[in-house]
Amino acid sequence: MAARFGLGLDLARGHAHAAAAPLDAMAAQLYAAYGLCRLVSAYAGPCLRVRRSSDNAQLDIGFAGGHLDVPALLAFVGTVSGTLATWYDQSGHGRHAAQASAGSQPRLVNAGVVDVGPSGRPVLVFDGINDWLAPASAQGFARNAGHVTVAIAAQPVVNDNEFLFMCLSAASAHRASLCLPPATNLVQAIGTRVDGTVNQAFGRDRGSGSKRFIARFRYGEGQGDVAVDGAVTTSAFHDAGMTSDTDPATSVRIGSAWSDLYFTGAMSTLVLARAALDMASLDAALARTMP
Repeated sequence: MAARFGLGLDLARGHAHAAAAPLDAMAAQLYAAYGLCRLVSAYAGPCLRVRRSSDNAQLDIGFAGGHLDVPALLAFVGTVSGTLATWYDQSGHGRHAAQASAGSQPRLVNAGVVDVGPSGRPVLVFDGINDWLAPASAQGFARNAGHVTVAIAAQPVVNDNEFLFMCLSAASAHRASLCLPPATNLVQAIGTRVDGTVNQAFGRDRGSGSKRFIARFRYGEGQGDVAVDGAVTTSAFHDAGMTSDTDPATSVRIGSAWSDLYFTGAMSTLVLARAALDMASLDAALARTMP
């Protein structure tokens, strides 16, 4: 007797569904989100705008397969170098981080070769001399706030009082900054609740290499949390209460733009929220963006 075989296809269940982007579950809480991969599925814009060194021409570069479109990047830059003119905010709020001065733009391509991290994915290289970015319309980030969260995927290369991220109050005190203190192996969150008061810091050992850094400033509870690769340290942080209801003197800054305290190393992701984001969930999201 001849064998008969049947093949059925359940079309209702057979459609492939794209995996959720890393920050989809917390998209509603985001203040700004910058990455070299797609962080939020609903975001439909480009990843970044690159400037090539040969003629200063610029071009928006999008995503391919959820990551920065490297072939398109190299097709435009060619054998010269490329730097970041704009890092687009994927939160939907339009707080794009930009740097108009060519000499202060982080590098993406070095003489025709894309800068990459340990896993071979692209990174932004900050030179530690004068590279920095300014997110637009971000002065209210730590204004009248009970909580803010800063999360960064980065690979620092020196410990020399450098700032990965800063937000200064009107009195030039740090409201919510993340730094690498000099002559230590710490990552440290620094902030103040009221303009003009003394900064208070909390931190933990950061180890070496490419890391996931998260700082939560829980002003309302008088506590702060800092995490490195998911390991969390919680500390007392000022008296409980809201931050001052005044705008800082300057908007937030990525890589520093204060004195000579510039970040040296690579960065691939930065997330900001005016909320106390869940540390474990955020760390798991950052892990998916590591370069």
